Amino acid sequence: MSYIGTEPKDIRSFGRTKFDYTATQGQTAFTGADDDGKVLAFTVGQIEVYVNGILMDDSDFTTTGTGTVTLASAANLNDVVNVVSFESNIPDNDYVPASGGTFTGAVTHTGAFTSKGIDDNADATAITIDSSENVMVGKTATNYQTVGVEAKPDGSLFATAANNGPLVATRKSSDGNIASFYKDSTNVGNIGSAGSDITIDGPSEHTGLRFEAADITPRHNGAASNNYTSLGTASSRFKDLYLGGGAYIGGTAAANKLDDYEEGDWTAAFASQYGSITVNNSYKTGQYTKIGNTVHINIHIRASAISSPSGNLTITGLPFSTPNNTDLRTSLAPAIHFSMTGMGGDELVLAYISNNSNVISLASQNGNNIYSAIAARVIAGSELYIGGHYSI
Repeated sequence: MSYIGTEPKDIRSFGRTKFDYTATQGQTAFTGADDDGKVLAFTVGQIEVYVNGILMDDSDFTTTGTGTVTLASAANLNDVVNVVSFESNIPDNDYVPASGGTFTGAVTHTGAFTSKGIDDNADATAITIDSSENVMVGKTATNYQTVGVEAKPDGSLFATAANNGPLVATRKSSDGNIASFYKDSTNVGNIGSAGSDITIDGPSEHTGLRFEAADITPRHNGAASNNYTSLGTASSRFKDLYLGGGAYIGGTAAANKLDDYEEGDWTAAFASQYGSITVNNSYKTGQYTKIGNTVHINIHIRASAISSPSGNLTITGLPFSTPNNTDLRTSLAPAIHFSMTGMGGDELVLAYISNNSNVISLASQNGNNIYSAIAARVIAGSELYIGGHYSI
């Protein structure tokens, strides 16, 4: 049987819509509602046009927009013009076959969905994501804190637990390490070696970090427990310990807290009430050690030149001042050697620090008499050794 008209296109569309028009004499353009009231709409390049059942070639018509078809030759009165619109023009467009294929755009599925992979209809409990966006591995109910994992653009990975809870990892001893970390095939770090306490083992060229029950035992409830754990052992000790808030020694009261330690040098100088005394540059640097609120000092100071000194005599430059306590006066160790004019055999030199002060006051005692105005008795070469401690 011969076929009249052009060869039909290879149409395997999933659906089509047919619009039927009855022509008037000389009509060329067909648009809007057809004989059944359907408004013509199509995708350009995905239609077929028939006149009295004969398929038109693409050269026999043109389209305007997506709603008008114009015949190259005018129709006669009562000619039947059919416009068939297809959802997809195959093989010009890609399509996904029953087996294989790739979706390149968004896919919306409104019916039931069954698969063998990771979703809420998989045939095994692998990973479950519930409606609250909780992620569960090997479970279907959130019996524990849920975990969120975020991959950063720089390649780092962050894991956080819900409600600020802890990340908990457990495993049977017979199953091996809780976690293993690899930098390459030979650098392995493990957490929780089988049959041991919590251990962080570094690779062979590193020492790693180990927490044993005899050294550090975490207490999740924060209960006080004296004589419970030791920090390190006699043969395995920590090198440096950095504390930001101090350490409690021998008790937990404020009086047991050691919150500061410092050591260094301080520069001493003679000061007279009038005139001046120059200090030898080789004998003016002292040392101090501050432990809590106690400062230990040592100084060897020597006068190299004098310029009419008189009145009271002090040593300036202490690293810290004493408290503003009117009842406080700190006595330092007596001078081992101090040369002054007119020193008697029984005469002593006293050194003390008054309240709210960072200078050492000097005085002499001869019998029951104490003299503070001794600056005039200093001579070139006079030197003094002082040691002791004071509170701040």
